Amino acid sequence: MEWLKTNGWIFSIIAIGLVLVVFVICLMIFFKTRKLSNSIVDSSLKMTASLMYDSDDGNEVLNINIFNTSFKDVSIGDFGIDYRNQRLNFLAEYIESKKLNSLPIIQARTSINFRFNPQKLEKFILSHNYKETKISTIYMVVTDSVGNEFVKKNRALSKVLRQRQEQRLKLARIIVHDKKVAEYRQSHDDRDPMSHSIWKVFHHQSSKMDISELIDELSDRQKFDITKTKQIPDFQSASANTKTSYDASNSTTISSSSGEIKMTYLSEGKPKTRKKKVKEDVSSVKEEDK
Repeated sequence: MEWLKTNGWIFSIIAIGLVLVVFVICLMIFFKTRKLSNSIVDSSLKMTASLMYDSDDGNEVLNINIFNTSFKDVSIGDFGIDYRNQRLNFLAEYIESKKLNSLPIIQARTSINFRFNPQKLEKFILSHNYKETKISTIYMVVTDSVGNEFVKKNRALSKVLRQRQEQRLKLARIIVHDKKVAEYRQSHDDRDPMSHSIWKVFHHQSSKMDISELIDELSDRQKFDITKTKQIPDFQSASANTKTSYDASNSTTISSSSGEIKMTYLSEGKPKTRKKKVKEDVSSVKEEDK
């Protein structure tokens, strides 16, 4: 009994440790059960929106994917973009493009895809931005037929549209400045104002505009001709053509979606190394000495 009285704190520590272990296990069971119930009973939707470019024609599109992460089919009641508590709805356009007679249904563990011109989104944002020049955070919203709403920030899309807006503001300032300088010249015998010389020291956007227009013009001239073929050539036929041209001129021409590509190969056979030649020269010198 005396030993129990003197060492009773050991049993208390063990009891506290067991209580903590049981508490952690209960928490894990609770969260696992909640996650499983959300996947089986409740609908769980996830939406992504990103800018993409078509590899054939180079057109920019806004790609929207809606994923159903639950184990049951979910009917979509609404989806779109939320900007400053103002929403751009894509449900009606999606139903019309897919020629559906009812609300779209996403099967369990699958997704749906929708693409459209991103200029529609930019026009909506700029027209509903009012007096603000900066673009705020863009939210993605998807709602199921029961009314469960899933909202998530889209930081990547917001960053891209902010950068474009900043570039538009720079160009707008240049246009306004050039207009004021032209009005000053008309009333002051074609002389530049003092502020214009200071402006040119700190702003070089006018020259950048001319360079960017020239680059766009050159890139339009050097675009690939994608009207020749739209199919990838058969691998066997391409390899046969490669072998014959390899034997003839060490080069071959393969058709692709961007036109004809000429590929050049190395000559057949391994070149002789200098090391062998050196050994032969050394052996000949030894024979002469003998």
